[in-house]
Amino acid sequence: MLGLIAFGGPAAHVGILRDHLVVQRNWMDEDAFMELFAIGQGLPGPTSTQLVISTATAHAGPLAGIVAFVFWNLPGLVVLTVCGVLIAAFVDPNNPPWYLIGIPPAAISLVFKAFYSFAQSLDKLGVVLALLTCLAAIWIDGDMRVSRNASQYVYPTMLVLGGITTFIDSNRKNPLGIYKTPSAGWNSKNERTLKRIGIPMWVGAFILFLWAGILTLSIVLVKVVDVENVFLEIFEVMFRIGSLIFGGGQVVLPMMEDEVVPEWITKDQFLQGLGLAQSLPGPLFNFAAFIGAAYKGVPGALVSWVSYAYFHSFVGG
Repeated sequence: MLGLIAFGGPAAHVGILRDHLVVQRNWMDEDAFMELFAIGQGLPGPTSTQLVISTATAHAGPLAGIVAFVFWNLPGLVVLTVCGVLIAAFVDPNNPPWYLIGIPPAAISLVFKAFYSFAQSLDKLGVVLALLTCLAAIWIDGDMRVSRNASQYVYPTMLVLGGITTFIDSNRKNPLGIYKTPSAGWNSKNERTLKRIGIPMWVGAFILFLWAGILTLSIVLVKVVDVENVFLEIFEVMFRIGSLIFGGGQVVLPMMEDEVVPEWITKDQFLQGLGLAQSLPGPLFNFAAFIGAAYKGVPGALVSWVSYAYFHSFVGG
């Protein structure tokens, strides 16, 4: 159901997931949800999809995580793949039809609702750190003197600084923040949590090394050995982008544009696909399927989507 109604992009998705999983269905408590969200923000790749997988996996195991991933992405993936193949039927993003005009302001309200709810559970130090990070994000997005690619460095830097600040504060005699152990017990000694997740520690480590090995191998084959295969090229570009971008959502767009325009698709095609992706429910990274479809048809869409979405979502989730 959420794959069909989750409009608004990654930030709005967090609020939607919280309402459905924490408030309505009580799959986990607020602390566990926020911790999973924070971990996803600290990893490269699509944050909202990582949150979908991790919450479903924590609730009912690996199979649940796979099912949630597939149906969360399926509606947007199908539409964007079809439209990438039939590119002549695209809507001009500079002149959208009347029925799409209301989506952006509605999405803003969802974003505000989500993070207002988060802020209510923060202590004073958390609110200060949130405001400073917000100012940094606005500065990156609004200052023309700042490179479009600066976000991939500034976001993880803010995450590290926030972690260091809270670590130092937690060791003070009279800390500014309030520190407690989540009631769900996210630690290696909690048997109930580990049984529900169903993945031992060594499997998690294997998945991490598998990701690093595939990334290294694909770069070597394309950049060093110079293997000429268009689908390997698509895989390497999308896999590398997903591995380097922190923050998810719109953060990836400048780097993706630099890689695919004009070699794969034109600037107009890029903007048309982006406009359509933002008007659909589900994660924005389904846009990768459009790029692959516009470049090399349905096979290109599947390779592009799998390389960008699948591996990074499951490593993080």
